[in-house]
Order: sequence, then C-alpha cells, then structure tokens
Amino acid sequence: MSYYQKHIFICNNVKSDGRKCCSQGCSNDMILYLKKKLKELNLLGEGKMRVSPSGCMGRCKVGPALVIYPQGLWYSYHSEHDIDEILAKSILQNEVVERLKL
Repeated sequence: MSYYQKHIFICNNVKSDGRKCCSQGCSNDMILYLKKKLKELNLLGEGKMRVSPSGCMGRCKVGPALVIYPQGLWYSYHSEHDIDEILAKSILQNEVVERLKL
C-alpha cells in the first residue's frame, strides 16, 4: 500500500527570465487553500492525502498545472472554485473534471 492514498503536486515554479510560469497563477495561494480544505475534511496526512509544491512540470504553456497521483491526472486551474471542483470530483470521487483536464 502506498504511503498516501493520493499525492497532489502543484507547480509553483518561478522562471528567472520572466517567461510564463505557474507561479503567476497564484499557485502558492492554491497550495495553501487545498491543504486547508483537505485538513478541514480530515484527509491530510499519512495514509490519506498530501499536497506538495513542485518545481517546473513542463506544462507552462497550459498552466497553472497540478497533477494527482497515483492516477496521473493533470489539471489546470484558475480559481478557488476550480480547486473546489477538482477536490470534490477528482480527489474525492475519482471522477475526471473534463473542463480542467490537461
């Protein structure tokens, strides 16, 4: 069994040359927001879920990006509403949020 049921990586890369990157999409705020939501549901921690910032995942042109493992589902998001939808449907119910899928 895996250490976590699901591990969500949210890119918060900052490019030094000013090119578009996920950090421009408020990724740090979204990391904190998703962690808070999972904590409220008692779903954060060992044997449950984990949210981690990541460096560049190579999806800059379609970001901000996050990926959920072990499913390997990639999403883009633009608001807390998008994060809420990914949480409710993809993380909790194992459904794909087609409108946000990369």
